[in-house]
Amino acid sequence: MAENKKGFILYADLLNTFTYLNLEQRGQVITWVLEYVNDLNPEPLEGLLMAVVEPIKQQLKRDLKKFEKRVETNRLNGLKGGRPKKTQPNPTKPKKSDGFISKPKKPDTDNDTDSDIDNDKDIDRDIKKETSKKKLVLAFDNKEFLQAWELWVNYRKEIKKPIKGLSAAQGQQNKLSKLGGGDPSKAVEIIMQSIENNWVGLFDLKNQSNEQKTNRPDELKAVVTRLVERHNAKNRA
Repeated sequence: MAENKKGFILYADLLNTFTYLNLEQRGQVITWVLEYVNDLNPEPLEGLLMAVVEPIKQQLKRDLKKFEKRVETNRLNGLKGGRPKKTQPNPTKPKKSDGFISKPKKPDTDNDTDSDIDNDKDIDRDIKKETSKKKLVLAFDNKEFLQAWELWVNYRKEIKKPIKGLSAAQGQQNKLSKLGGGDPSKAVEIIMQSIENNWVGLFDLKNQSNEQKTNRPDELKAVVTRLVERHNAKNRA
């Protein structure tokens, strides 16, 4: 047996062999094995008992080689400063368990009316919320313009073409500022023109003379009021 090796393995399936031996023969086999692992060079057993101890002897040799290999590995690791440390996982590298498989969303259909309405309400509420918090830079700080803008948001929602998000809303405000040329009344007329013609976009005023493009606050107020009433009546219906 190797130096500093204090024990050995005797496998349980040896019982199948021992069942064919009497008590004296079992004692002889065990004694021979103990002498062998203690390097006492035991004498060969008589008869078929050597056929019993020979496979035990070969198994002990295989186990001894494994033990010596493990001892040598530990010795080399000790010279290098100990057992190699386990590689630490990269915290920035995603694990397989971090991923997930989600069910694909069902395609939108014309029958998803309730869902569309809820989404539109959310978009409308988000735009109003952003506007109230001054996250949205308005083209004009004017009561009629604000009313017209709210109508425009609601109109786009009704035709299933909502203004989605702050960026889209800000883009339209910038366009109204440019087309309005500093005139809030003109910006209101541009909005009304698109609503009355069922347009999706905002365009410069058409078929109006320069005189018609001047400020008309009373008339614009009446137009806005009329459209607000029409919008409210449509919602009540």
